[in-house]
This record gives sequence, structure tokens and C-alpha cells, in this order.
Amino acid sequence: MSLTSARQEMIEATASLAESVTELVQVIELRPESGEIAMVDRLAETVLELQASVADASDVLNAAADVRGIPAILPRVDRDISSAVRRYWLDLRSYDPIADLRAVARERGRELRTWQWSVEQSILRCQPDIERAAASVSAACHEVAELLSLQLLRPGDSRTSAAPYDPPAAAGTEHDDQRRSS
Repeated sequence: MSLTSARQEMIEATASLAESVTELVQVIELRPESGEIAMVDRLAETVLELQASVADASDVLNAAADVRGIPAILPRVDRDISSAVRRYWLDLRSYDPIADLRAVARERGRELRTWQWSVEQSILRCQPDIERAAASVSAACHEVAELLSLQLLRPGDSRTSAAPYDPPAAAGTEHDDQRRSS
């Protein structure tokens, strides 16, 4: 994989994730009118925060006009995607939020149960995209690390192996001092 293809994969994966999260936002907004439910409001807020993290990552990626800018923006993209991953798994997919959503749906009747099922299905549809986005950032990090290791070869060395740089011995070492005294 090249840095160019790693960048393209991050852009495509993040765009796909943005579409999945937008679908989830739309499903959340279609909640039935059954009064104010704090748990449902928290769920909506969590989904909007997820959407914001994905949008931030997408904006940063799209602002990088050149592939050479990827190493500089990669930490920010990683932070945004990692935030989205944490929010997804801890605040949407873990036991507590799902159990709370189901409990509220059972209490409020059939209309809310139908909506709850739609929300859960939409949350599940986000999983492949969130995993792909995280994997694309990881692949880009590996690509940057590989390129960096190639740059750390001896200056002017044309070898393609990533041998570690072994700087020449500094002047005035013990070995040099012994040779001079002989």
C-alpha cells in the first residue's frame, strides 16, 4: 500500500461511516412523540457527538490537499476516529444503553418498540463502517512508519532495506585516543 492509497482509503472509509451515522441520526430523529424521555435524549446527543467526531475527521482529511500532509494530520484524524469508535462501543453498543433503550420501549408501548428496533438495526449497520475507518487509520499509520524508517537510512544510501541508522563514531572516543597514543 502506498501513502496515496492509504489516504484514499481513509477518505472513502470516513465518507462511508459518515453516511451510516447520518442514517442513524435520521432514525433517531423519527422517534415517536411520547413525551420527553431522558434516555432517548441522551441517545440522540450521543449520536450527534458521534456524527461530529466523524465529520471532524472527514474535514481534516479533505483539507489535506497533498499526500505529503498526511503525517501532519494523521494524529488528529486518529483522535477523531478513535473518539467515534469509543463512543460507538461504549455509549451505543454496550449493554447499558441497549438495555435502557429496550426498557423504555417496553414501558411506552408498541410505537416506541418499533422505533427502538429500527434504532438498534441502524446502530448495527454502523459497525462495519466504523471498523473500516479505524483500520484505514491504522494502515495509514503503518505506511507513515514504513516511509519514516526508509528515510532513516544513512544519508545518501540507496538501499531499499530499512536497516537502522548507525551513526559514525564521534571524534575523540576511547578507541581513537588509544590509536593516537600508539
